[in-house]
Amino acid sequence: MGGSVRFQKTVICMKPVTIVFGTVMGNSEACAYEIGADLKKRNIDNEVLGMSSFNHDQLVDDGLLVVVVSTTGHGNPPHNATALYNHLKFEKPDVKGRRFAVMALGSSRYPKFAECGKEFDQMLGALGGTRVMDRVDCDGDYGRPLKQFQSGLYDYIKSEPERYPDFEPPTPPPPAPSASPPPPPSTSTAASDRQAPPPPVSRRRALASKLKRKAVSVVKRVVKA
Repeated sequence: MGGSVRFQKTVICMKPVTIVFGTVMGNSEACAYEIGADLKKRNIDNEVLGMSSFNHDQLVDDGLLVVVVSTTGHGNPPHNATALYNHLKFEKPDVKGRRFAVMALGSSRYPKFAECGKEFDQMLGALGGTRVMDRVDCDGDYGRPLKQFQSGLYDYIKSEPERYPDFEPPTPPPPAPSASPPPPPSTSTAASDRQAPPPPVSRRRALASKLKRKAVSVVKRVVKA
């Protein structure tokens, strides 16, 4: 039969945001899932997975790649991040069009503080990726840096309404009440605080003359005595 053979092209539907983590103690994983959960609350579909489960072919996707990674040893990648790290470093794939953001966890007690995250950030940029925000480095406690990183992500997502039309940004906190001005001083207080004016010149002279006469009278009584 002369019918033509048709090949159906397989289309892989990527999530708008992919969050990958490399971890040793679990902190990077906790941050990654916190980022993913909060994005879902704001109507941004996403996928969270360890770097060892990330398909390297997805690096060419134009979705947002969020990298959350710690550092171990002497600036080395965690075990579950080694494959992706080596793929970027040695195979040097072209990731032009891939938008990315990096959060690097570490401790400044070590010479190569957050080195693995810094290298991921540098490699993705050098290979053609588009950095959507400055890297955030976390020194020990990740609470405040995580909030800073999320704020940067939200700022970027808000700037791309066509890509993320359903995004619901966080509600800004209400402005702090302004301090009430101090009450004006009362009339009595104001009057007491003012310095009394000096007596006029004529009055001062009269007082001086009176004091002088009184002094002379006292001296005369003393002499007579």
